[in-house]
Parts: sequence; C-alpha cells; structure tokens
Amino acid sequence: MHRIIFYFLILFIFFGCKNYTPDWPDMHKGWVFKSTEDTLWLDASVPGLVHTDLYNHQRINDPFYRDNEKDLQWIGRKEWVYKKEFQFSHDQLDGDQAWLEFEGLDTYADVYLNNHLIWQTENMFVGKSIRVDTFLNEGNNLLKVHFLSTIDKGLESFGLVDYKLPVSANDDDTLGGIPGKRISVFTRKAPYQFGWDFAPRMISAGIWKPVSLIRKPQMFIKDVQVYQNLLTTDSAEVDIKTEIYSDVSDSVCLIVSFGKTKEKVCFAVQKGINTKLTHLKIKSPNLWWPVGYGRQDLYKVKSQIKWGDKQKDSYVLSYGLRKIKVIQEKDSVGSSFLFEVNNQRVFARGANMVPLNTFPHNVTKSEIRKMLKNALDANMNMIRVWGGGIYPDDYFFEVCDSLGILVWQDFMFACSMVPDYPGYFENFEKEAVYNIKRLRNHPSIALWCGNNEVVSAWNNWGWRKKEEKEQGKAVADRIWNTYDQLFHKLIPSIVDKYDPERFYWSSSPQSAPGVRKSDTAGDRHYWMVWWGERPFSEFYTNAGRFMSEYGFQSIPSISSLRKFMRDNDLSLNSKGFMAHQKSTGGNNRLKNYLDLYYTSNAKFENYPYLTQLLQARAMQEAIQAHRTLKPYCMGSLLWQMNDVWPAVSWSLIDFYGVKKAAYFSVKEAFQSVTVFADTLNKPFQLVFVCDEKEPREVKFECNVKRFDGTIVTTFKDNIAVDNRLNKRWIPSFEETPIMDWSQMYLSLNYEVGTQKYEKIILLENDKNLNLPRPQFTYDMKSSKNGAEIIIKAPVFIRSMFISFPPYDANCNVNYIDMQPNKEYKFHVSSKVSFELLQSSIRFKNVNAFELNKSTP
Repeated sequence: MHRIIFYFLILFIFFGCKNYTPDWPDMHKGWVFKSTEDTLWLDASVPGLVHTDLYNHQRINDPFYRDNEKDLQWIGRKEWVYKKEFQFSHDQLDGDQAWLEFEGLDTYADVYLNNHLIWQTENMFVGKSIRVDTFLNEGNNLLKVHFLSTIDKGLESFGLVDYKLPVSANDDDTLGGIPGKRISVFTRKAPYQFGWDFAPRMISAGIWKPVSLIRKPQMFIKDVQVYQNLLTTDSAEVDIKTEIYSDVSDSVCLIVSFGKTKEKVCFAVQKGINTKLTHLKIKSPNLWWPVGYGRQDLYKVKSQIKWGDKQKDSYVLSYGLRKIKVIQEKDSVGSSFLFEVNNQRVFARGANMVPLNTFPHNVTKSEIRKMLKNALDANMNMIRVWGGGIYPDDYFFEVCDSLGILVWQDFMFACSMVPDYPGYFENFEKEAVYNIKRLRNHPSIALWCGNNEVVSAWNNWGWRKKEEKEQGKAVADRIWNTYDQLFHKLIPSIVDKYDPERFYWSSSPQSAPGVRKSDTAGDRHYWMVWWGERPFSEFYTNAGRFMSEYGFQSIPSISSLRKFMRDNDLSLNSKGFMAHQKSTGGNNRLKNYLDLYYTSNAKFENYPYLTQLLQARAMQEAIQAHRTLKPYCMGSLLWQMNDVWPAVSWSLIDFYGVKKAAYFSVKEAFQSVTVFADTLNKPFQLVFVCDEKEPREVKFECNVKRFDGTIVTTFKDNIAVDNRLNKRWIPSFEETPIMDWSQMYLSLNYEVGTQKYEKIILLENDKNLNLPRPQFTYDMKSSKNGAEIIIKAPVFIRSMFISFPPYDANCNVNYIDMQPNKEYKFHVSSKVSFELLQSSIRFKNVNAFELNKSTP
C-alpha cells in the first residue's frame, strides 16, 4: 500500500512539474488597440485591421454601406498602437531559440518587445522572422506595434521628389483630403486600397497577417528550393537547395527526398547561413499538367537535418514536375505570345483576379477555394493576379497547384510611374525577394510580370507627351529612366537570381519589354468596348496574340444591392448607388449600350438583369473572337473574376458570391471543346475549337428552328479537331429571304466522346429578334438545402432568369435559353425555407421586354 502511494506521489510530482511549465503563447489572442490620441484600449482581432476593429466596437459605421466610405478617411491620418501581454518562461526553450514571426504588417510600423525596438517596416508585402529569446523576460512580456500614418509617411516620400510623377486617377486623392497628391505609388501598400474604379479608398493599418512565437533548435532549415535540370517522359533530374541556419559550428547529416528518391550527405556547417545542393534523379516521373491536359501530380519534397544527440529539423513542400515556357516566335505578321507546358501549347482561358476583400484578412480559406473552384467550373485554366492588389497567401497557390490552374503573377505596380527617391528600390527589393522565395516552388506559377499598364500609360495614354510638355524633356527622360532601371534591370536580375527558371514579362500589355502594346506581338488589353463605347463586333477585329485584359460592367442583382444600400437608393443617381459606381461615366455607358442592344427605357429593377445580359453578350463575343482566331491568338483573360467590395463592376461573381449572367456565358464559351458560329461570313460558318491534349472527334446535329420550335432545316456531320488549328464547317445551302434570323435560331447538339452538349446560337442581336410573348409553366419541389424547379415553354425563351428577392439563393444554372416544349431543370440552394422560396420566386426573360415594340 505504501509502495502504491509512493508511485502516485512520483507521478504527481512528474506531471505536476511538467504542467507547471507554461504553454507557448497564442500570439493571435489578447491584443488591444487604440489611436495614439486616445486613452481607452479596445480589444483587437489579429490578424486584423483598424477599420474592422473599429467597426467591431461600433466606433464606425459599416464601411461598405451606402456612402460611409467618405466619412472614414480620417482613419488613415492617425497613428495606431496594438499591444499584447503574454507570459513566458525560459525553461520552455530547453536550449532552443525563440523566434517571432510576422507574415505582414500594414504598412509603416515600429515593433517593440519589452521596449526593445526589434523591427521597423515600411512595406505591407514583407514578412520577417526575428530571433527574440534575448529580449524575452521571465514571466510577463509586452509586445507592441506602433503603426505610423500611411498618409503622413506617403506625403513625406511624396515631398522627396522634386517633379510631378504621373499616377492614375484611380488614386482618389480628392476623397482622401489631399487633392493633387496621389501618394499610392510612394508607399509599398496595396494600390487598390487608395481607390480604384472598382474599389473604395480605405487606407487602414494593422497586423493583417498571422504572427507567431516559434521554438526553433540551434540549427534549422530556413528554406528549400527545387531546381529542374532535366525533364523528359523517362527521367527527371533536380537539384534541391537547402538553406540551413546554424547558431553553432558542427557536423550535420542532410537527408533529402523527392517522392521515393532519397539522398543522404554529411558535412560541416559554420555559424550563420549555410547552403547545400543535392542532386537527385527521378525515373519515369509523373508530370504536373494544367487542368484539361493531364493530371496534377505533386511530389512530396523533404529536407531533414540530424546532428548531435538525436537533434533534428525538417522542411516539407509539394512540388510538381513540369516545364513552362513562353513562346515568342516571329511569324509573317509579328511574334507569337503563348504558354507551352511540357512541350504542349496551351490556350489560356481565364480571368483577372482582384483581392477577395478590401480588408484581406477577412478572407477565409474556404472563400479562396470556392472562388478558384468557380474558376475551374467555368472551364478556366489560368488566373492573372493583378498588380494593383496583393500577393496571395500560400494557400491560394496550393489550391491552384491541386486544381491545375496556371497563375500569371504580377508584382504590385499598376497604372503609375515609379519614384526615384533614396531607399525606394531597396524597399521593393526586399518585397520581391521575400515573395519570390515564398512562392517559387509552386508549379502553378507560369510567369512573373513587372506591372500592370504602366508602359501602356506612358506610351498610349499620352503620359510621356504630357510630361515633356509640362515639365520638359529632361524630367520626362528621368521618369522613364527610373522605370527602365526598376522593371528592365533590377526586377529581372532578382527573378534571375531567386527563380531563374521562371519567365519574366516586364509589363502588361506590351509587345516587347518597354515597347507599347501591339495587335501582332506580346499581350494586349482591349478596352474600346466599354471605355470607347464600340460595338461588341469590334472584338473580332481587335484581337491580339494574347488578350490579357478586356471586360464590361454590370450591376449586381437587386438582392445584392439591398445589402449595401437602402430601398430609396435603388436608382442610378442616388448617393448610395453612385458611391459604389466608381467608373467615371459608367452609368452613361451602360445606358448607351442598353439602347444599342436592349433598352434603357426600363425601370431600375430591370437594370441589373439587362446590364448583366449586356456583360454576358460582350464576354461571349470577346471569347469567341479570341478562340476562333487560334493559333494567332493564344490567350483570353477577361476582367474581372470577383469584387473587393459590393460594387457596380466588371466582375463575373459579385461580392456576395452571386454569379452574374456573364459567369454562365463565359462557362459555355470556355468549354475545352466547343463550337462557335462565325456570322462575319455569309452564309454563317461553324468553327470547331479544341483545347485538349489529344485530337477529338465531334459528332453534331445542327437544326435551324423557328421560335415556335418548327425545324426549317437540319445538318449533320462528324468533325475531327485538334488543338493546333480550328476547323471550319460551311453549311451546304445558300441563305434566302426565308432565312430570317430575327425569327430563328440554331439548335446545336454535339457529342465529344461520351459527353453530350446542347448549344443555342442566335445570329442576330437581341434587340433585332422578333421573340414571341413569354409563355411557360413551372413545377417547384422541395429538395435538400433548397428546391428543384422544372420549367417548360411552348415557345423559345431567351435568357430565362430565376431569382428569389429578397432572399439569398443560388441556381446551378441561370439566364438560360429555353427551346420550345423541352423541360429545363434548376437546382436551387439556399438556407431559406422552401415556403419562403416558393412565395418569393420571380422570373425574367428577354421575351417580356418586346424590344422591337414597346418596353414595360
């Protein structure tokens, strides 16, 4: 009995002592904040920003509601302090080291640990790992981050330049209370947060990315980089560069594995940074392919070090073996611009992506995955990360790696020339090195691009001529030379040093480094449809070799509008509406285009539907123009996939995740094997397009039908098509007056392997169609998480749209063309009860507007 009690005492002492040592502190909890002018400390969220913390305490109104944006500009003029107290015992180290890791501070910050200044940053895009065990107290510790005013610091830098720097008017200096001083490019902070034609001016501050206190051994692996030396279908050779930090001089054994291939080497390390290159050969490698061309095979790469008495550290990453090239071959008209992956030429189908939120810390992993999955479901294989936003988190690229989505990655410069004050280049160099090293092992990244539209602005928007006229040629040359030094010398040297296998393109768009955009070389942005109010047909005569930007605005659905404005704001010129229409003259353009293709003489409640149809038609025409010109044109990246806040914008999916009409038209137009009707030729021609690795046979039947379903004539054939050249099919008849395309449509059914598709093609603009009055019946049944709706009509229905105002509900398909006497099924997902969905269902279609007659 005494022996049992003795054992219990021993166990109590052992576990009691073990539990006495405090856990490592959670560095995301226990923060408080205030402005330097205040005395009251408030609880803070980390990661987070001042705007969202103030809103959480009801100190400000919802930043996204109505025109509240204008009342929040004072936030960027103040200094803010975040602090956290935590307990620490040096016994926790047990001979190891403590490192404090910040993934990102926004933007100018002094970091103090127990009153020791341990870091000063002036760049939102740079993280830092700091050894802090010598600064940690036994017991209570205080971590404080003092954020200086981004506006004031930006104005300081602005004052260091003795000339006027061209900066886009997207930087809303007037709203910010500093008219004539566009400071966005003078700070290394997300440009869109200073205002853009789709974004508000919200200049915040805070610990916007994770922070952690980490225990590390005296020797640890700091970084691993994979180099591909050889890649064939039979074998691959890679070099694994392992970067080891050591606080001691010692002998170490490094074990590197790439999948099942492993290599071990032992050597001496010195105090400081040590690098070791390990060469590995992989037999019969599995390749990583973009979606639609093969599997997304990823290898587990692991570097592990062992030294001393059972001490070890490891670093693990995923890596895909692939070769990506940008092919620029001279031809009879200019020079190609296309992506080649594993010797396979790829037509890039995709969109530009902006940050998912004005306050990026609010974005969850599930939201990132959902948006990228939406891109995949829309048959996209490439996303361009636009240079006016942020560098996405690692998770974004992990998802792209797994889904097979290629990434065109801009550096964060957009629509502004760059300053040359002392320290600016050095500040950016830290940013470039940090993010290249963080992201370079991801197989999805296809290229690094220096900036968005800066060369275009200088050469095509009249900036050079304006500066020469107003400031003289010497100043204009100085501005250009600064640009040349950064984008043609510094950045390519950084990319070549830290990611030598990746292609670098200095600006988008351009035909060659520093050379203005062209139809016949490089990449092109085309905006005469929208900004120039040209008809959609001009997409066909204005396609470049790679279309990296084009777009068209639309208004979000009524249910979305009601989330950020009042009912009395539901008009084009209200304060609430105009605060979210950032495009100068945007409403007038929408009206003019509506008059061209539909009607502007409609109630406001019809404007979201009609403008979304405009956007859908525009994107459909653009994609058709680009894809039917393959291989002359080898890329189509529309503007834009998503929104940073609720807005009237060019997005396919609004801020609340509601898919617009254009999402569905883009999804159809981007099918990897599809058919388009070329109406520029008489009679029309069918163009068969294949973007898949292997040739495909398309079996099709094309019926010319009247709107009552009567078949006028039928064509059938089989077409063999591959990814090199499109195939054209000309119907064997001559058009006669009987072929009145205002009263007819093409019903195209085609098969590709086991997949069957239906496509409706109209050969006239909607305004010229003599559509019948809408007639249809529907049946609605409850289903899991929503409802199922079946609709049937005796006549052709153009662009049937189902909604459930004011409730949130998503249909798997929407805005669809319905053939006569055929059932169409809609699956509705919603958290709203079936009864509410049933009572709120609403239908819209083009037939109801009678565009050739009168407007309701």
